[in-house]
Amino acid sequence: MITNKILPWRKISAALALTFALVAPTASTAEESISLSFATYYPGTATWADVEIAYMKKIEEISNGRVKFDPINWKGLFGAKELQGALADGAIDTAWSSSMYTPADNPLRVLLIGGPFLATTVASQSQCSNYLYETWEPYRNDFHKNGIHLLYTRPGPAMNMITGEMISGPKDLIGKKIRAHGKAFSAGMANLGAIPVLVEAFDVEQQLRAGNIAASSETGGTSSAKITKNIGGTATLVDPGIGPYGAGHMVMSLDKYNSLPEDVQKLLDGMRYHWTNVAIQNVYADYAAMMKMVEDNGMNYMKFTEAQTAELRELMDIDNELAKLAAEYDAQGFPATEALARHKQCSSIIDKVNPNPGNGASDVHNAAVTGLSQGEDYVATAAELGLD
Repeated sequence: MITNKILPWRKISAALALTFALVAPTASTAEESISLSFATYYPGTATWADVEIAYMKKIEEISNGRVKFDPINWKGLFGAKELQGALADGAIDTAWSSSMYTPADNPLRVLLIGGPFLATTVASQSQCSNYLYETWEPYRNDFHKNGIHLLYTRPGPAMNMITGEMISGPKDLIGKKIRAHGKAFSAGMANLGAIPVLVEAFDVEQQLRAGNIAASSETGGTSSAKITKNIGGTATLVDPGIGPYGAGHMVMSLDKYNSLPEDVQKLLDGMRYHWTNVAIQNVYADYAAMMKMVEDNGMNYMKFTEAQTAELRELMDIDNELAKLAAEYDAQGFPATEALARHKQCSSIIDKVNPNPGNGASDVHNAAVTGLSQGEDYVATAAELGLD
């Protein structure tokens, strides 16, 4: 059963098929071989693991086999909260990590990529992260002070929710225990009158089945659709219409990065922009697959109307929560208010430049988007595209 209107979807070319068209720097062939270990907190069989696997293979390819990944730790010898420490300590070389699980250590990242209310497309969410890392030292320090170097930013899809029972609107969430990841969103759920709790990604289905939580915030895509399908019954996939939520990073031990030859460093940094774009494409392809899954399986699906989305924002008092969170971080010595302003300025340009980022690397404006993320001036970029 599908409530409200399902968004039209179209078949989008698989994102990873376009990786062969990317132009990236190459490392010169040399006798020494560089082996890099990898770890994260989800299994390699997860849908979204394909992007990380393809990234590692692409690095091996363009380095002519000089750089090799050994993802022997894939199944998570480290929990989500432990990954940054393991990188800093040299226990692992690379990891896919989400700052959602380390808000105290990563205040600026939690603020900027933890809110579905700061950007309207996944392109601006991830490309602005690259831009700030390249051009603004406080954001870069959010990584470096934890002993890690950014390889690329992988965007989260548009935020979905999974509810154990069908709902008619945001007020049905009042009084319910809800998995809410991210500090701003959690505070907003409390304002709404829900009870926010932190549940790690691979415990969500079990907790929903057990009735320990009534709903869960999810990063969308086929993974959330699969959970909804597996639970069945009255479980419902909900699109609250509040934009992209969550993002993570492929990161490397800063000590390890600093120990690498200069040409390998340049190869890795050059891939940051290319692979972020591949990840954007993958998100949009996954959205199409999610909608097909919903349709083919007759799943319960609800998309909030514009009025319902506005009601949700008002009940959550989310703009005030973002301002409060920024003020809290400002008081701790982090320039959070400035970070919000910089991110909003960047995202307003990218959302206009690339309103349909599902086209990814083939988009006619992609060169300008990539240039912006690599540190080109806001005003110059906007002027070139007639956006000023």
